[in-house]
Amino acid sequence: MTKHSILFINPSLGTTRFTDEDRLRSYLSLGTLASALMNKAFLKRFAKRLGRKEILFESEDDYPAFDIFVLHLSLKPAQQSIREYFCEFLDQIAAAPLLICMTATSGHLDEAVEIAGAARQMVPAALRIIGGPHVSVAARDFLNISEFQVACIGEGVETLSEIALVASLAAPPALSLIAGIAFKQDSGEILINPLRQPLLALDDYPFPSDSLQTFRESDEEPADKQNQLIYILSGYGCPHDCIFCAQRCIHGRRIRERSAENIIAEIRCLFDKGFRKFAFVQETFLNRRKRIDAFCRSLADSGLQIEWTAEARADQLDYEQLKRMQAAGLQFIQIGVESGDPAVLKKIGKGIDLDHIIQLRDWCRRLKIHTAFYLLVGLPGQDWQSVLRSALFFMDYPPHNRITRHASVSIAIPYPGTTIWQEQSVRLIDTDAVKFSWPERNPTVLANDAGEFVGENFTETDDMTPEEILEAWLYLDDYCHFLLHALAGSSRDRRDNDRYLEYAGRMLYMIQRRTIRDLIVRAQPDFSAGLRKAAYRKLIQTDGDAEKHFKDVTADTESSPDVLLRFLAATRFLNGFETMRRLSIGNRIKWMKICALVWHINGRAIHAMKFDNDGRQTGLALDKRLRALEELELNRYLARIDAGIRPDTFLDIKRVDQQTFAFGINFSIAGTAAIEIDLI
Repeated sequence: MTKHSILFINPSLGTTRFTDEDRLRSYLSLGTLASALMNKAFLKRFAKRLGRKEILFESEDDYPAFDIFVLHLSLKPAQQSIREYFCEFLDQIAAAPLLICMTATSGHLDEAVEIAGAARQMVPAALRIIGGPHVSVAARDFLNISEFQVACIGEGVETLSEIALVASLAAPPALSLIAGIAFKQDSGEILINPLRQPLLALDDYPFPSDSLQTFRESDEEPADKQNQLIYILSGYGCPHDCIFCAQRCIHGRRIRERSAENIIAEIRCLFDKGFRKFAFVQETFLNRRKRIDAFCRSLADSGLQIEWTAEARADQLDYEQLKRMQAAGLQFIQIGVESGDPAVLKKIGKGIDLDHIIQLRDWCRRLKIHTAFYLLVGLPGQDWQSVLRSALFFMDYPPHNRITRHASVSIAIPYPGTTIWQEQSVRLIDTDAVKFSWPERNPTVLANDAGEFVGENFTETDDMTPEEILEAWLYLDDYCHFLLHALAGSSRDRRDNDRYLEYAGRMLYMIQRRTIRDLIVRAQPDFSAGLRKAAYRKLIQTDGDAEKHFKDVTADTESSPDVLLRFLAATRFLNGFETMRRLSIGNRIKWMKICALVWHINGRAIHAMKFDNDGRQTGLALDKRLRALEELELNRYLARIDAGIRPDTFLDIKRVDQQTFAFGINFSIAGTAAIEIDLI
């Protein structure tokens, strides 16, 4: 049979230097496809199950041979355009591709559009095919805006195998009979075929790593590979209903996964090539206890000494199982926490609570299993108070992580197919600025000469502006990063530890200040998204540029008293916007410290406050009173509380029955709902 060339386009990773480790990290989705197309035994087995007579051959040798070429967009020189780089690569391979295939996430659609345009011009006879989670959900939309002719929906191995076999016999192939695709007719009309039902189990597929060398320039000595991390595909799909994830829209509730024995067989092949460290790619790798138990037993029986990492939900494991996994080589586990706010966890449909996470974290610390927390900002229902709760959760329950010393904090993006996209509870703004690609979950932020953090975010919610979401991401991510570096340091690194703690404190202080502002904005009866937006604009206008940037606040950074942080994370104001917005920024902080003291003295049990009178005159009177108050005295009281000293020794604060008198202000407990505030 004639050999046919197939060109795979590997999207860029956004790295300044594309290393061999990057190849091992990025080959997997395309490697799964390449391994299938390069394996004639698989093609024969698949064609027999499919039953299409025109691609059934007597002998395995009669099946077409496909030469796979890979274009890594990460290797493109900075001065070259994608079109120029693509054309140069075509000249190098000197083979007209039968198919040009690309798998792209939502963040790589700009590259995909440019590749398709160049391919149509340079090799018009090649069939242009796109796959990936985005086009699986929005196939029609993407085919409309690009020069791709086919979009694969869902899993691609069997779909692409059928396309390649049919195309090898007749070009252009008849696409109307191929399930699991959307395709563009010559007229421009887009048709969507029925979804594909897989014919073969994942164990029947060739190993993705069979094609590994196609994605790498050279084969190092086995000793050089021992510290390289290689990714292993172990399954698809997820049965859960998180509102920020499109898995259910792509796979339904179906989970397809490889058996423990099949995974071990691939590991053995890679072990023989020198690899010792493996990362399993599957949201539900730990979903079935029997498979994990079988995996650990098989690994122990094999005698292979390896290290491995996996993703986990906090409700998937128990301590004994975790011990068995550690004994089998588990070194690192990634836990989807998403938020340290129970209300947000419930709203996003995570289906776990913080107790699950704390328990799993404690087990991992006891067993010295390194652990990374995954957190999100910009979720619906997530305000600054919620971000503060996440920071405090991380402070109270830091994961044991001496390997990467980081938590993965990302911005929630409303990808097509997600509930937040369907309900528009997280919305894209200024979409013209991002062309075809969805924005990155981790935007680029730089510090300019003026000390400002410069970056851009393209999402908004009813609870946060795009600028606030960017700040929340930056402050929470850096806080977790610096805190973990401080905790991981040794006594010999005392100076570095102190510096990391200082940086973490600055980030926490910024979250504290933004929480104070947000609590004031939300201090309105009948609060709504519209009221929030209007009140936020008013307060920003009142403050001018005083708190606009990190540089505006950082010079005044002070340590954050724990009692103040806990108060800000726990309590709301039912009214008081018109009063508190009249306070100077310094007096707002004093005011919150007073409220924190009163909250603590009343047992930290009441989580709402309200003013007897809310208005301009009350605000001016309160501001005048606070100006006369020495903040040093407030700070002494807060420090004594943090030190565990009983508050009944405070001269300026007295509690009588249901009333607390603090610095000339009367706080009255109104039932169990709130503390009423009266300037006496």
